[in-house]
Amino acid sequence: MIEKRVVDEIVNIVGQDNARTSMEERQCYSFDARTDGAIPDMIVFPSSAEEVSRILILANKHNFPVIPRGSGTGLTGGSVPVKGGVVLSFTRMNRILEIDPKNLIAVVEPG
Repeated sequence: MIEKRVVDEIVNIVGQDNARTSMEERQCYSFDARTDGAIPDMIVFPSSAEEVSRILILANKHNFPVIPRGSGTGLTGGSVPVKGGVVLSFTRMNRILEIDPKNLIAVVEPG
């Protein structure tokens, strides 16, 4: 279980509206389209690379797992927690940053 002060630090990074800690919401992020896993300690909806970076720094400092998640439609458990931790849901990071038609390249956010 992540300490309350660390949860508070994460909430401070992303804002109260972008962090979830209720059991009901955490349960929804404990599986994907096919695989069941552990219930995460919290779900966070970052909106920038800076927020993700700050959360990863905390994870390294306090030694908790971070699970990246897109829409959760995978079938292999790649976005499913194994033992708690923080699920980073990238659904808010869904912008197209750049399109280069000449080289057929699009730079997009992970959501």
